[in-house]
Amino acid sequence: VSTGPEYYLYDGNELVQGYPKSLTELGLPPSLEKIDAAMVWGHNSKTYLYSGTMYWKLDEDVGKVELDYPRDMSMWKGIGYNIDAAFQWKDG
Repeated sequence: VSTGPEYYLYDGNELVQGYPKSLTELGLPPSLEKIDAAMVWGHNSKTYLYSGTMYWKLDEDVGKVELDYPRDMSMWKGIGYNIDAAFQWKDG
């Protein structure tokens, strides 16, 4: 869960000790004010973070965004800018 420049980690309904943390601890830029949406893509089981016109792929093993990010949202075909929620639908 993200609110403003911080993110929260929950185990069930309980906030994990040590949270909230700054988005900069994930390797995101200090100028980033908030995360608009996040999702795990079923195609590769990777977590993606979206803000404004940019997105990042999170390497959960090291707890940081991958080095070749951010990327422009135009890389996601059919997805517009400035999204505020994300989900994945599996047909069938």
